[in-house]
Amino acid sequence: MLDAKGFDQWTDQYDLETAASDQNNTYPFAGYHNVLAYIEKMIRQAKYQKILDLGFGTAVLTSRLYEAGCEIYGQDFSQEMCVTAQKKMPDAHLYCADLYDGLAEELKDRNYDCIIATYSLHHLSNDKKGELIRDLMKHLEPGGSILIGDIMFETEADMEQCRRNAGEEWDEEEIYIAADQMRNSFPSLQFRKISNCGGVISLTDHRIRRAEPEDLARIAEIQIFNYRLYFYPIFKSDEYYFGDLQVPSLMKDYENSLDTLYVYDDGVVKGFIKVEDTYIARLFVEPVLQNAAIGSALLNFAVNRFHADHLWALEKNTRAIRFYERHGFALTGEKKLEEGTEEYLVLMRYKEEKENG
Repeated sequence: MLDAKGFDQWTDQYDLETAASDQNNTYPFAGYHNVLAYIEKMIRQAKYQKILDLGFGTAVLTSRLYEAGCEIYGQDFSQEMCVTAQKKMPDAHLYCADLYDGLAEELKDRNYDCIIATYSLHHLSNDKKGELIRDLMKHLEPGGSILIGDIMFETEADMEQCRRNAGEEWDEEEIYIAADQMRNSFPSLQFRKISNCGGVISLTDHRIRRAEPEDLARIAEIQIFNYRLYFYPIFKSDEYYFGDLQVPSLMKDYENSLDTLYVYDDGVVKGFIKVEDTYIARLFVEPVLQNAAIGSALLNFAVNRFHADHLWALEKNTRAIRFYERHGFALTGEKKLEEGTEEYLVLMRYKEEKENG
């Protein structure tokens, strides 16, 4: 395992060697390009702006985010890589410090929309990884994410199979992540396999959790507020929106589907999402708290955790349609009448880009 001086010496060859391993689909960097592309796609879809990159190396990924207008902060223990990255990103806030000691002091006094680490954490023990991730969670903005792309596996068995296939090439000094083991410490962790030895872990904002019975009244309130504000002007039914639509009746409707409901709770429940298999049945945020990235956090959670990929939106609710389009959903051209009305619902599907594209 290389130290900082070793990485200094490796700087000029780093991109060439990772590319060669990736192109040959061999350990350790099989899927390298697609890992970076997948993380970039997630950041762009969520419209994250303030990015912290831990172990940015030669800034292959971070420079693309920088060029797209993101505000970049970063930490790497190689002085030569810091110099190389700074040349690519003159206005980025980059610091040379070892992740083993945690965040550089200059990075501790602010929060970030997204914290990324690509091929940098396998130099840390599993205990150190957990310690670092727990600290990083404290530095996320509401709705933020931690995205880790590295040599990693879904299970210990997958790791062992790769070890056997790699033979003498396997680096016994490096410590790779097995997602199923890390979930013991981080239950909300989601794993996306990219190659036989590469993947991406996403840690959703810890404020998103499964709904409990005591949340039902608040969930009903949020839905009613949204219905009256956005749907009443379209349907104009006094009888339904100010008569039939009441908290107790909505609570009863939801009490048998708690396993499909997730709330955004940072001390107060501010939004919720209902996911049935891969179908997004409901997504509402307290109206006065919209534009605070709560809806984005809930939607990203559903896509990443449940591979949610379709929903029906009211055709005249153009505000909602634009929101979903910003997050990777597209109109399919299919529509149907809302039952008992003359208004149309339109089908939207998640359009996942090809990682190699």
